[in-house]
Amino acid sequence: MRRAEDSPATSGPFWNARDRGLARRCFPGAGAAALSLAVSGCAAPSPRPARRLRLMLQAPSGPYPIGTAALHLVDHSRRDPWLAVARPREVMASVWYPALDDGRYPWAPWMPPAAGKLFLTQLIPSPLTGPSAVTSAPPVPLDSVRLPVTQARQGAPADLSVQRHPVVLYSPGYGDDRELGTGLVSDLASRGYIVVTTDYTYEAAEVEFPGGRVEAGRQTDLSKAVKVRVADTRFCLTNSPC
Repeated sequence: MRRAEDSPATSGPFWNARDRGLARRCFPGAGAAALSLAVSGCAAPSPRPARRLRLMLQAPSGPYPIGTAALHLVDHSRRDPWLAVARPREVMASVWYPALDDGRYPWAPWMPPAAGKLFLTQLIPSPLTGPSAVTSAPPVPLDSVRLPVTQARQGAPADLSVQRHPVVLYSPGYGDDRELGTGLVSDLASRGYIVVTTDYTYEAAEVEFPGGRVEAGRQTDLSKAVKVRVADTRFCLTNSPC
């Protein structure tokens, strides 16, 4: 990730189907450095008004413009295994794909606004700035940090000039959100792949559903989580429009 200054916040709606530098939450690779820079900028005392820092994703390297759509999928055949009440299993997924470069469609946010707000509150110092495993570590002040905007058009029409595209599933690491793979999946889509990314509700740290409802991670049973992941993945692949 890179950093931009004084950028306006951007958000966007869902489509209903219809980057480890900081932890508890952490970004891989370049994202850690970018976020660390942003944190330093926020924490340093200055007589001037604090500048709003925007984290930025690296541009996809492929020849295709890309689009993305978020999918709200409900499996009415399964009761959610993490809830005491009887509710069908709900998951959020995204599809990333080669798309037409149509400026009528907005750039998709890296993370929906309500989930992004929760994401920022869960960041604590990491080995780059302090022990990450200390649960009593103070939170990082990120009031002036703005999360990235992707280089995918939200809901843009698919590029049908190529009749067949390989389909790839991106399954995030245990406890992670699907957004942490955005740099990778964006690059794959720009190279002609269709990529399906999935959040595993109540395992992922935060999942935002249509209407702004956010479900936070709450489970620690790894063995059970693996079984739930398998069932969720099968359901998402069966019900994704690709």
